Amino acid sequence: RKIGKESFVSNEKWPKAGEIDEKIISKEKMVEKLINDISNLLKLMEKKGVKKEKIFIYAVDEDSEYLKEASDFISRRFNMETKVFSLTEEKYDPTGKSEKAKEGRPAIYLE
Repeated sequence: RKIGKESFVSNEKWPKAGEIDEKIISKEKMVEKLINDISNLLKLMEKKGVKKEKIFIYAVDEDSEYLKEASDFISRRFNMETKVFSLTEEKYDPTGKSEKAKEGRPAIYLE
């Protein structure tokens, strides 16, 4: 006797995929690009013999919430303290990097 169904699972239809949330995909691509940018900046600093210990990320409001959720991942990826700031909140920004942040394109400051 078969358990629960009339036919074998190998004869069943494949389940249908749900809706694809393009917003989430674009946010993930933003994080992927940000990680790539941070990696490139750190390589440049390393070539100059400069060691950085902290990552500061400045993002527009729409992006900052998602990046704050991703900050632990970014921190572990580079083994560096990582802080994410929205452009509208009080922030540590000694060189004015936050002014360069755009939607989908956060600004980075390394210290």
